[in-house]
Amino acid sequence: MSDMADQADIMADASIMLDGGVVLQLENYINTLRDMSAALLAICVVTAALRMFVRIKILGHFGMDDGFMLGALSIFIVLVSLTYVGTGHEWDYFHGHAVAVSKIVMVAQWLNATYIATAVTIKISLAIFMLRIFGPHDKWQRFLTYGVTGISTILGITFFAMNFTCVISYESHDSEGRCNLMTEFKILSLAWSVSNTLVDFTFAFLCMALIWAANLRKRAKAITSALLLFGSVGAVASILRIIAVNKSGLQDDNLQRLEVRFWSNMEAGICISAACLSSLRPLLKSCMERTKISGYYYRRYGQTTKATGARGTNNRGTNHGTVLGNADEITAAAPKEGGINMTTSIAVEHSEKQPPAFITEIGEEMV
Repeated sequence: MSDMADQADIMADASIMLDGGVVLQLENYINTLRDMSAALLAICVVTAALRMFVRIKILGHFGMDDGFMLGALSIFIVLVSLTYVGTGHEWDYFHGHAVAVSKIVMVAQWLNATYIATAVTIKISLAIFMLRIFGPHDKWQRFLTYGVTGISTILGITFFAMNFTCVISYESHDSEGRCNLMTEFKILSLAWSVSNTLVDFTFAFLCMALIWAANLRKRAKAITSALLLFGSVGAVASILRIIAVNKSGLQDDNLQRLEVRFWSNMEAGICISAACLSSLRPLLKSCMERTKISGYYYRRYGQTTKATGARGTNNRGTNHGTVLGNADEITAAAPKEGGINMTTSIAVEHSEKQPPAFITEIGEEMV
């Protein structure tokens, strides 16, 4: 009896014929969704790898926020994989092939669940980072971080659990009206999406305020602010997802489902890549300093000179001579009266090939 019911389910779903124009739209949606998801996944993997390089190699610190971000990336990989599996089943379903709708519903449930899990994990990672940069004296910033993250996480967990009820269904399962949780599900979906967007904008505002209050150069502030503003694109994608969820007037409900999935994947991918990009300032700074040093010594000596500089101790009240000349002939000039004098110590290593001089210490002092 059960086998006959399953067969009837398959045959009933396979007999559904959609309008040719609608099928063409669905095909375009599926192809766009797949291409966008694959591109975002590649960007996320690259930016996450760069973030781990900065944290481990340059800064020598791997925090809990990095662990949660790697967890979010892992879940996002599952999300993109399920996107390909789900759209493959839907492609056959839309063309009237024999596919059990229960299989499509199950994949759709896990797609929504992995999106929710990805978003919640990203927000927890960002919250840990925010709590680390705001100390105990920043009470209202920490309170705001705890508040918006806690509300979003609680709503996300509830939304995740409700996702595995009857709320996700397709046309043949919806016709009987067996699910009485649709209204509550839509309200919860809207509330969680709004809280998600609120978290993104709140964190962006707090970081921007902190950056512009910090003692940084304007160029450094501009670069960091631009990276943080990119993260706000994820909030925009979340807003567009809310619009797609509540959109009406489409020719077919399947178009709406694919559009919601499109903005869901985009939101998750952009949030991961933006969070990773915002942590790459030490890498950019290191690259700019290396380029500046290499360019200076190429212009000064006509060749690239390997040099490393370190700021020395400020010895107030002590006069030092100014080093003049090249590596073989070093003379000292008397210091100027008043102002700032620069002390430069040069250590020369001699060998048969006579390698270039190495600058080992650069100090500044007020006289």
